[in-house]
Amino acid sequence: MKPSNLLLFTPAFVLAAITILYPFAVSLYISVHDITPEGWVFAGPKHYVQMLTNNVFYQSLLISVVYTLMSVFSALLLGLFTAMVVRELGRGRRIMEGLFAVPLAVSPILVGIVWSPPAVWDDLNSLLYFSFNLPFIDVTDPTAYFPIMILSEAWVWSPLFMLAVILVLDSLPRDCLEESQLVGASRLQMLTLVYLPADFRSRVIAMLVALKSVDFFRAFEVPFAWSFWVRETQLGAPTDTLSLMLFKLLLTPPAGSAIPIPYISAVSTALMLVSLTFSLLVFRQLSLFWRRTV
Repeated sequence: MKPSNLLLFTPAFVLAAITILYPFAVSLYISVHDITPEGWVFAGPKHYVQMLTNNVFYQSLLISVVYTLMSVFSALLLGLFTAMVVRELGRGRRIMEGLFAVPLAVSPILVGIVWSPPAVWDDLNSLLYFSFNLPFIDVTDPTAYFPIMILSEAWVWSPLFMLAVILVLDSLPRDCLEESQLVGASRLQMLTLVYLPADFRSRVIAMLVALKSVDFFRAFEVPFAWSFWVRETQLGAPTDTLSLMLFKLLLTPPAGSAIPIPYISAVSTALMLVSLTFSLLVFRQLSLFWRRTV
């Protein structure tokens, strides 16, 4: 690339430096210092050692990883399903694409409210109990509300995967589809031998999975809403992703102590590094799969 062409990317580089590099540098600086009456005092890796010896951190890290994997898988699976359904439609296809894409316009914090017990599950429990004499679903049980949180994330983000899958399938060569039909391929064979391989080989899908992995790993809004619905406001609750753990540390510091800003900065710095590393690994593995299968 010519040096003159790099000037076109200057605004993007400046914006990235202001919005990403500067906050990261400040967070890194705070994480290796202590706040004293005399000012900032260098503390070295003290807060990172504290983080690595804190069981609550590992619990929140595990919750974030499980939440990310299940959310990405659920959103991708639901997006694939809706894309296949929409592509089978005739005249109303564009209308249905628009209807299925409506959840993308919903704020994530509203998703936590829409899928909350007062909005959905109380009515469902009443229906199950009074109409079918079935037991109530205990939405305060982590084994019940954690899958609901995953389902709500899949509901709001599956349209993004749906649109990407439709884009990939619509770009398939027409002669490939016609040849498959001429040899008598069934719909199941078309799905398993043509449609799904095309989706999983697509770099568009790979990049989308990587981006949403970062997004789900820093998930805050839905776990935040559910932590109040099920009264899990204490630190170390089953709803505590890393982002929610940081919020609780900032809002309700340990009794008798000030807000642990350097420790919060250390955890947030680690969260950023882990999420970027995780997303790059996901994208690399999907890219390697793409290269091996093309």
